[in-house]
Amino acid sequence: MVKTRYFFFASVAAVILGFFFWAIYSPKNDIHEVIARKLESESTKSDVAFNIVTFSEVSDGIKYWQLNAASSTINKTTGIAYLSIVDGVFYRDGQPTLKFLAPKAVWQMNKKEISLIEPFGYDVRSEQELKEEIKKIGGVKRLFSYFSLPSEKPESKSKGYWFKSKRLEWKLSTKKLYCEGGIMLTKGDITIKAKNLEADTGLEKVMLTGETSAMLYSEKDRSRINITATSFLVDSKIDMVYAYDNVGIKSKSASIYSINAIYDQKDKKIALIEGVILSSKDINAWSDFATYSLSDYIAELSGNARATKGESELQGEKIIVLTEEGRLFVLGRSKAKIHESEIEKLQ
Repeated sequence: MVKTRYFFFASVAAVILGFFFWAIYSPKNDIHEVIARKLESESTKSDVAFNIVTFSEVSDGIKYWQLNAASSTINKTTGIAYLSIVDGVFYRDGQPTLKFLAPKAVWQMNKKEISLIEPFGYDVRSEQELKEEIKKIGGVKRLFSYFSLPSEKPESKSKGYWFKSKRLEWKLSTKKLYCEGGIMLTKGDITIKAKNLEADTGLEKVMLTGETSAMLYSEKDRSRINITATSFLVDSKIDMVYAYDNVGIKSKSASIYSINAIYDQKDKKIALIEGVILSSKDINAWSDFATYSLSDYIAELSGNARATKGESELQGEKIIVLTEEGRLFVLGRSKAKIHESEIEKLQ
């Protein structure tokens, strides 16, 4: 174990900040490679060099991470340590939770932040199951950062989470992981694309923001369902995906909009919250709340529920819409205004 003091850091943050942009589909101008080259050039100005070295972050008696490197250099002017051929561990509540491998890493001592370049990480609890996967996935180059979370299905015999990232950062101030650029996260039947990722070191709660969209498949017929929102929160412990602000859901038989939504991966239902608007064939419906089942494409609206079908108008405590069939039912106390043309169709 090598003990080292924290040095003052003031210059590199500004250098890094100027290089970030959305580069998921621009491999020829990969910003992460540009940053890596810049950091490497800075490391040549170092004052201290080590071979086979170990660093760790301990604050108030709590260990947060450990880095083992084949070589390292420290720039006393900037207070930055540059590490090569790195393997390490993140800890939570004193226990190892995430292991990773990375060709390069940067430790900003004064800020108490680390940056991993092209890291491959995986769940410590699943290390043995992932042993063969580690060999294959670890060396794969990707045009974006990919995160795979455990499937919600018990029969899937989940191997735990893993990720292959272009660049990953950790900050002691928040005790969270951060990733920027082109991000794709998959958990069971849902895949989410985003620009930014923020997560705990166990990847139990992952927040995705920036140009977000999600795609999943209906359990009934495997047809595609698209979801848009300002941000998504994936809670792996309870198999819930939260969509926040301006949520839009499009299936093969309906378009639904609401302020917020929650997707329950176990029940295969989406709960829509506030300002619900549904369109399906010649049916338009509105309510405060709704659920949409991906098993049978049935929507159940409640709270000021009202609907129109053709020129007819209906209100009720609950309105059930069979979106595939273009039919609806009104439950509880209800009001209806049936247009003559609709009556003729029933004759």
